[in-house]
This record gives sequence, C-alpha cells and structure tokens, in this order.
Amino acid sequence: MKGRRGRLRDCFLALIAGISVIVATPPLFAESDAQIHADAYLAALRTVPGALSGLNSFTGQHIPASGALTADQNVYLIDLLYDSNGNPTIAYHQPTVAAQNDSAVGNYLQALRTTSGALASLGSLTGQTLPPSGALSGGQIQFLFSQLFDQNGGQTTAYAQPYSAAHAVSAAGAYLQALRQTTGALAALTTLTGQSLPASGTLSSTQIAFLFTQLFDAAGNTTTAYSNPAQAAQGISSAGAYLRSLRQTSGALAALQSLTGFSLPATGALSGPQIQFLFTQLYDASGHTTAAYSNPGAAAQSLVSAGNYLHALRATPGALAAL
Repeated sequence: MKGRRGRLRDCFLALIAGISVIVATPPLFAESDAQIHADAYLAALRTVPGALSGLNSFTGQHIPASGALTADQNVYLIDLLYDSNGNPTIAYHQPTVAAQNDSAVGNYLQALRTTSGALASLGSLTGQTLPPSGALSGGQIQFLFSQLFDQNGGQTTAYAQPYSAAHAVSAAGAYLQALRQTTGALAALTTLTGQSLPASGTLSSTQIAFLFTQLFDAAGNTTTAYSNPAQAAQGISSAGAYLRSLRQTSGALAALQSLTGFSLPATGALSGPQIQFLFTQLYDASGHTTAAYSNPGAAAQSLVSAGNYLHALRATPGALAAL
C-alpha cells in the first residue's frame, strides 16, 4: 500500500506525462488560409473610415466595429473573399483597397438616396433601379461598384465626390426629360452635334457620357443644361431651327460669313465653336432672345438682305464713305 509520499509522486508523474502529451500533440484545427484573409479584411473594414457602415448599408449585414464575430458573421465575411466562381476577390488580395471601395460605395449610395431626383434619374438613364432604403441585391451592388470606376479602372467622380456625382446624375436626368418633352429638341441636338438620344428608354454608356458633356463647359463650370434644363432644351430646339433656316434660305450661310466672318457648314454636325457661335445669334447683349430664336425663317431672310445690302454698298463707288 502506497503512502502519502508515493501517491503524491504518482500524481506528479501523471501530471508531467499529461503535460508532455499536450505539448507534443499539434493543434487539432489549424487556422485556415481563408480565415487569415477574413481577419485581414475585418481589420481593414474597422480601420478605413466609413467602410463598415458602407458595407452594412448596401448588404444589410451587420459587422460590429469591435469584438468577436458570430459564426454567421464570420462565414459571411469569408464569402466576400470569393466571387461566384470561387476566385479570390480584391477583399482577399487587397483588403484595404476593398474596404476603401466599400466606403466609397456606401457614400455614393447615401448621396443618391439623399439627393432629390438622383435615384429616378439613374433609373431613366441606365435602366438600373436602386431602392430608396434597405439592402441591395447582388446585381445592384455590382452595378453600383461599376459606377465608381471608368473603363481604364480610374476612379470616377462618384468615388471621389459622391454628392457632386449624385447631383450631376439628377441634372442629367432632368435635362434628358426636358429634351424629350420639348418639341424639336432631340432632332435639333442630333443636327447640331451629330449625337442622337432616344425618345424613350435608357441610354447607352456612350450616350450617357455625351449627355454629361452638355452639363459642363470646358472649364468645368455648370451650363444652363445643368441649372435650367427646360430653358436649355428650348435653346437647343431654337438653335436647330435657325440652322435649318440658314441652310434652307438661299444665300443665308454666305451672308452670315460675309457679315460675321464665321462660316457654318451646309450639311452635317457643327463643331463646338460653331455651336457656341450659333447660340450667340439667339440672344442679344442683354440676354434677350432675338428674331433668330423666335422667328428663324424671317431672321435668315433678313440676314440675306443684310448681306445683299453690304455687297451693294461695297460695289457702289462712294457708298461706304457716304454712309
């Protein structure tokens, strides 16, 4: 029968043996590669300003700003590391960049939702509708991400200045609506610029890009199309009507050139400077509309008469001096 000392020795040996087993046995569950990348993405989301709130706003999933994740939250975060084909996403390879993109998407979505007319305009321009609140579908999220980058992968205004972009989208939608509702405006736009926009339905990416060029001048300042789309559409219609009258009235284009030194082509679209010149003929120095705006046919005929009179003055000896 073992004494007290013997029993203590056996317990000590057993304890040593147990420890040696624990130390020698490797962990049963090594941390997976996916979990390592998920942890890195989580750290980036918690570090980049606005990333977590952005992700939560467009996915409807809530990832806490601190503390451990639930099993479901962790699985969700791992799912974001791979696309539908199982290929690693940017969240896997560049978690900080992915978190910055999440922040940008969230900011742009918020800007669209809080800017009057922006969501409706986005729908009319692109055919893509986004809900005014709540989470987005997978397709909607992909579409929203596509608005942040151009064809070369560079950041767009939607990424860097989401509220400016949202206001521009609203303005573009309003201008498109004005063009469609103003008699002759779409046809005149095509005549002047060579660019055509459909009378209904969505626009192609090229048409959208063109429409946005009408909202800003060469210096980046907003145009009348941005601030007063109805007035701009009416101006386009009037410019088109005046150009048509000039082309259809015998001698009008030649008279315009002899009087102003500026020539307009007899057919085809106009250049930017030619369009700008044509618009100067629609308004006087005070900004009031001229006959070229309100009665283009009569204005073109008057131009011919003025050109004939100038020709006669120059051909008559002493006439210019007497004048």
